[in-house]
Amino acid sequence: MIVTTSGKPTEAQIAKAAALAGELGGRFVRRGNETLAGIRRKQADDKLLVAGPEGIRFYDGDEPALYFHPSMAFVRVKRLRGGERDPMIEISGCEPGDSVIDCTAGLASDAIVFSYAVGGRGAVTALESEAVLH
Repeated sequence: MIVTTSGKPTEAQIAKAAALAGELGGRFVRRGNETLAGIRRKQADDKLLVAGPEGIRFYDGDEPALYFHPSMAFVRVKRLRGGERDPMIEISGCEPGDSVIDCTAGLASDAIVFSYAVGGRGAVTALESEAVLH
């Protein structure tokens, strides 16, 4: 896996990319004026992690970029705030003050909803086995 930065990186983004390369066993490649496609071609690797001002984005071949976004968690928490029910919270029996372990964190959508449900007195620990997602 290649790890690089956005087009005009800050020193913090360069440091983040280098640290991620070390943590994930990837190759840190300075971006320079190279396109992402050019870096992938020259490095002969389709897996690319990019640290930029919008956060971290992961590219794998021709698939769309993978990056954190609240997804449906935003809508689900909004509904909970409005007094509506959430099936996951209801089935789990989760209440304010509980401690929750999410063993399949993925992009953390369920952990975000659990975090709202347990409130400030509760705790959520999210675990993810896939290093790039973690």
